[in-house]
Amino acid sequence: MNAVRRKVRVCLKVMDKIKISSPECRTLTTCTTLSQNVVMNIFDRQAKLMQRKRAALAEDVMVYDYLKDEVGYRLADRVYDIKRKFGKVVDLGCGREE
Repeated sequence: MNAVRRKVRVCLKVMDKIKISSPECRTLTTCTTLSQNVVMNIFDRQAKLMQRKRAALAEDVMVYDYLKDEVGYRLADRVYDIKRKFGKVVDLGCGREE
């Protein structure tokens, strides 16, 4: 129990230093750590699919299109700098399935 209290105290000190003052952020759950035996799947295809669908259905999705467009312009600019000629081009990932 002392180890848990010590972790909570350290976590609260860090939260104070970085100025987290929201009551929702001051819960014990923000201070817990994963067990060493837990394996995280960071390439969870099902989770990514759900995230993409949720993002595409958001009401303000058009607000963020500028970011995708900017990345596209910059990528195209770099591709045009390549002297080699390519016979085929593949577009993997097409935004909101347009």
